[in-house]
Order: sequence, then structure tokens, then C-alpha cells
Amino acid sequence: MSIQSLIIKSITEPGANDAVVIAIHITFCSLLAVLASMVFVTRGNIHYIFLFFIAAILYGILTWFISEIKKIQAEEKKEVKSMSKDVYDNDTQVTKNSSTDDAKSSLKNLGKSMSE
Repeated sequence: MSIQSLIIKSITEPGANDAVVIAIHITFCSLLAVLASMVFVTRGNIHYIFLFFIAAILYGILTWFISEIKKIQAEEKKEVKSMSKDVYDNDTQVTKNSSTDDAKSSLKNLGKSMSE
């Protein structure tokens, strides 16, 4: 599957997807390379220097934000996994208790029918 189709597919998925993160890194690295070359070609034009620093700061902020989103996704995954384990344990316990209650009521009914 190509990166374009992965990006289009990931639009509907929540969180930071690998295809989008790769596209962001490629785009910003290309932008920074072009701005650095423009700074060199124009012999240090102040406008290109500021644009380069603005783009570098924005790239740093996006990288930090993506890492925070991935941390939150990992915590949510861990929480869901532990919750599903708790639900399974509770269901198992309820099943054991209900089968014990069924056995007790069956014994009572059996005792009543034998005494009649």
C-alpha cells in the first residue's frame, strides 16, 4: 500500500497514525532544507532566516505534540486492556456464583420433592 493511500485511509482514524507522522517529517525536513538553501543563496536574507526559525519551531512543536498523543494512546490501550481483564474476571466470578446458587436451589427443590 502506498503512503498516499495510507494517509487517506488514516483520515478517519483517531490519533497519530504512522503514515501521517512520516508525511509530516518528510514535509518539514523538505521545507527546512529549502529555507536553509534560500538563506545560503540570498546570503543571509533576514526574511528567510526568520522563516527558517519559525518553521523549525513549528516542526519541534508538532513533533512534541505527536509524541504526547502517542503516550496518551498507549495509556488508553493499557487502560482498556486492564478493564477488559477486570470485566472477564467479574464475569467468571458471576458465572461461578450463579452456578452455585442454581445448585443450592436445585438441592432445596429436590429435598422438598422427596419430603412430599
